[in-house]
Amino acid sequence: MAQFCRYCDHVHVTGFGYCDIKNKFYSLDHLAHTNDCALYAYNPIDALRKHRPGHQPREEDLECKDPNQTTIFDILQ
Repeated sequence: MAQFCRYCDHVHVTGFGYCDIKNKFYSLDHLAHTNDCALYAYNPIDALRKHRPGHQPREEDLECKDPNQTTIFDILQ
């Protein structure tokens, strides 16, 4: 799952983004981009839109992406 600062429990927004753990200020544009922060703690409430419903992650696609995989439809033909 991609992680965004806007869905991190450590971020607070008051005209700019502030991370409690790193003690850094971030622009609102930075909060909307993916990151790979090791201190990320998921929070379903969007820090940029607190009055809207929370984040609903898409379900993982369980279909295999291997192009060489045989399907039931290939066998029946």
